[in-house]
Amino acid sequence: MYEIWDYFRRIWLKYFGGKNLVEPYIFSSHEIISPAFFFRVSYLLQGIYLNLHPTLYAIAILADGTRKKLEGGLNIPFPPGKFTLHYVDKTDRQSELLKITENTLDAARVTLAVSITYRISEPIRVFDIQKPVETFFSMIQADLKEYIRSRLYQDLIGNDDGQVIDSGLVAKYIKQQHGARYPISKVFTIIDVIVQEKEGDPMFIEKRKSYTSQVVDGESKIKIQDLNKKIASQEADMEQLRYKSKAELEQLKAKADVELNAIRQEITIREIENQKMRDKLQQTQAIWDQKQARWLRSMEAVESAFKSPYLRDQQVRDIVSKIFDEQKVFAETDAETEMLSRKPDVRNDVPKHGGEKLDSLTETLFSLLDRRKPKE
Repeated sequence: MYEIWDYFRRIWLKYFGGKNLVEPYIFSSHEIISPAFFFRVSYLLQGIYLNLHPTLYAIAILADGTRKKLEGGLNIPFPPGKFTLHYVDKTDRQSELLKITENTLDAARVTLAVSITYRISEPIRVFDIQKPVETFFSMIQADLKEYIRSRLYQDLIGNDDGQVIDSGLVAKYIKQQHGARYPISKVFTIIDVIVQEKEGDPMFIEKRKSYTSQVVDGESKIKIQDLNKKIASQEADMEQLRYKSKAELEQLKAKADVELNAIRQEITIREIENQKMRDKLQQTQAIWDQKQARWLRSMEAVESAFKSPYLRDQQVRDIVSKIFDEQKVFAETDAETEMLSRKPDVRNDVPKHGGEKLDSLTETLFSLLDRRKPKE
């Protein structure tokens, strides 16, 4: 029996309720809750059929103050008696807030104007807040003032070329502040915040330009001072390098003088030995006259080298040394030849040292010394 009654009840409500067209409610700029509409639910039907536009929430306030969210269409079961019905805006709303003027951290006045897009998330909680839109906007404006007060002018306005404020940072800050407020954060959901207008402090801009110019001049002076210090340091390093190079050259010169003295002593010893060899050669037979002439010529070349200023030349010293070595071999060969020639059982073809290499070295040394002489 109850099922039959429920069936006819639904048919009745749909028939009479569906005759009315669905119409939207037009809200004013700061209005999100419509005025009350009065309804009565009969004890017989205990239900209503609501023609609800998709841009609206429907909140019923019962006689005992209980709030109930209604859906479009049939609402069964429903407590019988009188109740009031309010429509709440379900759309995304966009509003432009009043301009906010506040001082930054560095005492510059900045004016900002923002637009905010928001929606109602929990329509039942709207009734817990008195003047919900005004309260919501006043809190956003307070957040915007705090945002300006907690930042430097440079971070807000940017450079003199009018750099746009990052709306994303402003939106993030306001959303964070809004999320910590209860219950208004449950009622309103902030979709986006966009900076529409900004205005800097003209006096501060001029002061900043002057300060920037002074900073640039100061930095330039500091750079010049640093550059002068580097130049002075480099000059000191160069002077130190000169002293060091001069000391090294003096050491090399002293070392060369020591080596030259050693060579002169060696030459003196060699001259004494050579003189003894000459005395011995003069006592030999006439067959050694030619070799003695070669020897004397080589010695003349060596003496010329020793007496010349070119003895420090490595090439001259090498040839002189080779001549000494060849003379030594030449002398040893002559001694052996003389000893063999005195033996009666030795044939006349005794070994002989031709001296061609000694002649070649002697001529090379003379030629080298002649080339070293300055042209008159």
